[in-house]
Amino acid sequence: ILFRGITTIGIGLLSILRIRLFASAPYCWFGIVFLASRAGSQVVKQVDMASDLHITENTKVSLNFSITLDTGEVVDSNFDREPASFVMGDGSLLPGFEACLVGMKGGEEGVFTITPEQGFGEPQDANYQDMPRHTFSNDAELEVGMVFSFADAAGGELPGVVDSFDEDVVRVNFNHPLAGRTLRFEVKIDRVEPAELH
Repeated sequence: ILFRGITTIGIGLLSILRIRLFASAPYCWFGIVFLASRAGSQVVKQVDMASDLHITENTKVSLNFSITLDTGEVVDSNFDREPASFVMGDGSLLPGFEACLVGMKGGEEGVFTITPEQGFGEPQDANYQDMPRHTFSNDAELEVGMVFSFADAAGGELPGVVDSFDEDVVRVNFNHPLAGRTLRFEVKIDRVEPAELH
């Protein structure tokens, strides 16, 4: 799931996910797709396993990555797992993230600083929604920062974070969890191959 900003929201409460906003799990629903643009500082080094094929459109890329907040907290990482693979230009990744990778090759590593303007933008007031307290389960002990799963107008799932609440109203933040955050994006390219075009 990827959303930069939600302006029209059709909401029906599905379930409560008792997850803290700054635990590792809440960010995982975005997986590898929530990455950003090339601007910012970068450090790239070549190691012995580097191949001759550089990343361009329609190349298949396998990589390990991590996304870290400016506080040092890890948002998502697959460095403890096998590299993830995708084809450049197939729509799997944000264009800004793909731009970071262009020109790199197998064996290279990069570190990028992503500002909010280059990543997920600033939080938008239109993405805060006030909802009646009675639409939440009566036995739900609400806390600021709790993540809920809602149904959007298309029937998909949409995460929302409790921003504030009282006895009558719950204010839910539907901005992307990384909106307004500066990110550190680290990547290690495992291999680059020609994409199989059908």
